[in-house]
Amino acid sequence: MLTNLVLAPYIARVSALAFETDLRFAGNQAQLKAARDDLVATRDVVLAFDFFLAVLCWYEENRIDRKELFVLRLTPELRHDILPYLVARQTDPKAVYLILESLFIHTSRA
Repeated sequence: MLTNLVLAPYIARVSALAFETDLRFAGNQAQLKAARDDLVATRDVVLAFDFFLAVLCWYEENRIDRKELFVLRLTPELRHDILPYLVARQTDPKAVYLILESLFIHTSRA
């Protein structure tokens, strides 16, 4: 599914938005700039990846067959490596599956 989401561009444009609430970025200014640059340059892929991760994380957090608590193993470095692979749009679905599977390995109660 992720490989299909990154293949089709679906966001026409990105523009700055002034929030009227107290939303704040959790990182520092360098991280904010890096996140903004990634989003603007590859908005469809970044948002597809983040959406897909949100769904998978929700599912894993709510599994009843996990022996241990869910912890997402995605590091900033791994994210930085995965995104260009997805941006290339020449991804092998099985390779993407194996990458994601490694992030969500768990011990089942059995």
